[in-house]
Amino acid sequence: MIRRKYHPETKTEHPADPLSELSTAVTQGTLTLDELEQAYSTLVYAQTGSYREAARRLGRDWRTLKSKIDERLAVRFGKASRPPPEHHRLRGTEIDPANRLWPNGAR
Repeated sequence: MIRRKYHPETKTEHPADPLSELSTAVTQGTLTLDELEQAYSTLVYAQTGSYREAARRLGRDWRTLKSKIDERLAVRFGKASRPPPEHHRLRGTEIDPANRLWPNGAR
């Protein structure tokens, strides 16, 4: 039963592809240099899933890069899940020899 006001659900559009948005903004020249640096740094971080790897690729210190990352944008770019660091892996774990954690049995 409807009383006084009726607000039907509106169809929410899916957000645009963030990579397309970035490309359009770059092409149109609507980004500041700081915004471009933040977006590109975030894109590389999202692809690698690692501050250190993204920093290596971009020639930056990882702490500087981390300060530039927009986490919400990284999620929209589809941030890669990163594998656990080597020291977090369990030692002595039995795994498929073709997919070894430590090559040649080295630990």
